[in-house]
Amino acid sequence: MKWMLKNSAGKPDGVWTLTVLSFAVVSFNVLLAMFDSVTIGERTFNIREPDVALLTLYMGMTGTGYVMRRNKKDSKEGEPSDTE
Repeated sequence: MKWMLKNSAGKPDGVWTLTVLSFAVVSFNVLLAMFDSVTIGERTFNIREPDVALLTLYMGMTGTGYVMRRNKKDSKEGEPSDTE
């Protein structure tokens, strides 16, 4: 798939793409939460406070998925993982 980010081996990686995308979404949500409202032209958009538990769950699950996949791949190849 052409739209996926490539891993260090140069191959498309869905988990890496999801991890980067989730980081961008959560970061944008946190930055947006700094404002009470945004006015564009005559329209005013009220911004709700983000649910911290949901953001933590979102980042935690994608980050864990990436690390678990990465450690499994390293152990199959016989290379030391980053955690050792």
